[in-house]
Parts: sequence; structure tokens; C-alpha cells
Amino acid sequence: MSETRYKVALITPYGTVNSGLRLLCSVLRGAGFACDTVFFGTWINNAVRMPGKREIDALIDLLAARKPDLVGLGFGSPYLAWARWVLAEVRDRLRVPTVAGGIHPTLSPEDLHGHADYICVGEGEHALLELATALRAGRDPRDIQGLHIRDSLRTKINPVRPLIENLDELPYRDFHDEGRFTLYGDRVVPGEPLRRARWLRVYASRGCPYACEYCYNSSLKAVYGERGNYHRIHSVDWTIGEVLHLRRQLPKLRRILFDDDTFIFPQSWLDEFCRRWPEEVGLPFDILAHPEALNEKKLTMLRRAGLEGAQVGIQAASEAETKELYNRKGGVEQTLAFAQLCHKLGVNVVYDVILDNPRATDTDREMMLDLLGRLPKPYRLFLYSLRVFPKTGLSGSLASPPEQIEGRSQLSLRQFRAGLTWPRTPQDRLFVALVSLASKPLIRASWLRRAWGNPRWRANPRPLEWLASVTNLLRLGVMGLKMLGRGELAWYKLREYAGPTRMLTQ
Repeated sequence: MSETRYKVALITPYGTVNSGLRLLCSVLRGAGFACDTVFFGTWINNAVRMPGKREIDALIDLLAARKPDLVGLGFGSPYLAWARWVLAEVRDRLRVPTVAGGIHPTLSPEDLHGHADYICVGEGEHALLELATALRAGRDPRDIQGLHIRDSLRTKINPVRPLIENLDELPYRDFHDEGRFTLYGDRVVPGEPLRRARWLRVYASRGCPYACEYCYNSSLKAVYGERGNYHRIHSVDWTIGEVLHLRRQLPKLRRILFDDDTFIFPQSWLDEFCRRWPEEVGLPFDILAHPEALNEKKLTMLRRAGLEGAQVGIQAASEAETKELYNRKGGVEQTLAFAQLCHKLGVNVVYDVILDNPRATDTDREMMLDLLGRLPKPYRLFLYSLRVFPKTGLSGSLASPPEQIEGRSQLSLRQFRAGLTWPRTPQDRLFVALVSLASKPLIRASWLRRAWGNPRWRANPRPLEWLASVTNLLRLGVMGLKMLGRGELAWYKLREYAGPTRMLTQ
């Protein structure tokens, strides 16, 4: 087979950003391979449905027309059933080899044994490139590190590859039209779906120094063991270089979100970044922050460089939830001190809160309401419904039945960002409504405590749910107008979040 002909098609479900898939494509193209990327559907907040036969047929027809020599799927746990279906259709109708990778194949590769020809466990850039190179040359790929390989008798399990130590050896991601396709139902739309994106996620590091039990990072550390330094960072030069590269491809960019698991860097890195970013890039940016990682000096530097927003995890307020269940570092006083510092510097803050914990007590909930009432306003909330993912610490500590663990369950497709319309007990409905109201300007901590202890509202929380819904709608409307004024509002975001069940609860 001609080396210039060999083509790889990479597919991901319900996510047009998918930085991992785009990076793999850049790696393959840099080595001379043709590479298509197919975005199967788009994310609709709390309203993702599994496809029907027409959508799968449209995907297979597209692949048949593109004639790939290798088909790869990258996916998370909620899409396991989708992945198995697609892998079977590719095998039966196209008869080309398949490779599965991503967070679920890495943590639970056994779920793909007998379904994919190759399963990538761990970081996939080098493994996929080595696999494609071997298949193109007609060589046996059976000993490639990081792959589980199917044959007629059993699955051959190779050791996990060492982690990539020098992240700067990786190429920049590309956002261009060539070989890009998005499926909206059974309709195929060619071209880059984010061509008109106003903001974009970028990554200056990989991995996380923390080990929270609800997060995949704690599980990935167990997969890699001692095979390299888990938390690694790009140089400032590479980081700024990629952003400038992306701005040339996406001219409507107005904001950058550093989506690193935690924005934690040495002082020397921050010194260089804060000196160069305003002059060379000049865009406002947001970060995901941990109060432990950013003191007043660092946060002040970042604010002067263009930092406008920080997303900060609270998850829970009581020690029983924070440390004993979630293994989350930090506490209430540290969170409050960080909140006051952000308020002083004018950094907009979004707090992550986990709801629907079946082990949370009345005291746990009361402590959360008290903390939210003490945070300086204005602030916003990202409310998440607790979902258990395979091989995380929570999958053992919560003793969830197998059918409730994502992979077998698909609850996160319908309720990941906690909404007010999800079925709950009256008391839980009251708590979610009060959490939402806590971030609103006129709500005081004392009122939250009284409302939580009110027997009438515990029995019938509907009036407070209605109030929370109205205030959410007003806040989202104001946010939308501000984004429109800054040139940051894109149609695809309205499609993802505009609707009674899709609307974010703030």
C-alpha cells in the first residue's frame, strides 16, 4: 500500500472541542498520514440521547466514502454502548481495523475486549502513531506498548507506555476545514465546526498533583504507576505559540480558557507568562484554580496579565464529604480567604458544587448553604449531579451497584450539570433550589438557614424552585447580553444550553 494513501479516521461522540482527538490528528498529519476527524453529534446539556440506526448508517456511509485504512474511536464511559455499536458496524460493513482509546478504554479496557482490534491504554500520541506506521508498512504491531491487541484466541496485553515527559515535543492542534466532518443527526456537515468560536480551551499542562476520589486523575495515576512524572507542564514559549497558532486559524477568538486540571505552575513559569502574555497575545483568559495553589502575589500577577475569571472547586463544605468521601484538599476557611482575595482583585469566580450525594446528611447540606451564604458576591455556580465513573475511588466508597456506574449507566447524559427539573425527594429539591438562590445578590445567609429549616418548604419546595428558575433565567439573560456585547456569544452555545431542561442552574 502506498504510504501517501494510508488514511486514519478518528471519531468522537458528542463533543466538537475534543482536544485529545485533534492533537492525535495533528500528530498523524505531522508524520505524513492522511487523517479525518468526525464529530458524531454535538453536546446538548442534559439532553444527549443515544443514536438510532439512521445516524449510525450516516456515519458508516461517510466512512465508506472517505475510505479509511484504520478507524479510531475516542470516548468516555457514558458512550460505551455507542462505541461497541460503531465498532461492530465498522468491522462488519467496512472490514478495516479499529482502535479504541480515551478515558474509558484506559480505565476499563476489558469492556472493549472482543469489540476493537486494538485498545489504547494511556496516552495515545505515540502508541497510535506507532500502530499506524506498522500497519502502513505491513509490519506486525503485536508488541507496541500501550496496546491491547485482539487475535483469534485471546487479547494480548502489552505494558503501558511511559508518560510523555517533554510535552513540548507535541504539535499544536489544528482547527481547519480539511478532513473535518460533523454529524447532526443523519446530516453530514463538512468543515471545522468551531470556525466561528469566540472562546477556546487550551492546555499548558497535563495531569494533576491532587488525587480527588471523584476525578479520573486518581485512577489514571494507578494505571501509570511509576512510569513517569504524572503532572507535566508546557513551556511558556510553547503555550503562547499554540495560542498564536490558534488565533490565526480562528480569527473570531475573544477569550482563552486554560482548562488544565489545576492551574499550578512554578514561580519562574508564571513570571515569564505574565510578562509575555499581554504583549504577545493580549486576550483575556480564565483558569481552573485551587485555593492552595495561588497566593496573593501569583493571583495579582495573573490579574494584571489578563486574568478575568477563575473556576474553583468547593465540591462540599463538610469535612465528612470533602476529605473522607472526596479526598479533596483544603477547607472552608481556605476557600473563603481565596474568595475574598478574588473579590478584592476583581476576578470573577465560578464555584463547582457537587449535589445529589446519597450519603450527604442534613448537617452536610446546612454547612454548604452556610458557606455559600458567606462567599462575597457576585459569584456564579456550576452545579454538578454526583455521578460515579468506573475505577474511581467513589466507585468503591459509595458501594454503587454496577448498573449505576457510568458505562452501564448513562445518567450523566441526562443529568450531569444539576438542574431543577430532575426528579428528587422534596427535601433534595429544596436544597438544590436554595443552593441556586444562594448566589443571587439579595439572598442572605440567615434567610438560607431559615428556609432550609422551614417544615412547610421542606414538604412543598415548589415556590422556591419557581423563584430559583426565574432568577436563573434573569442571570443567564444578563450574562448572554454581556457576552454578546463582548463578541463572545456563539450560536452553538445557545443550542447547547438554551431550553427548559438544558438551561444551566447557576
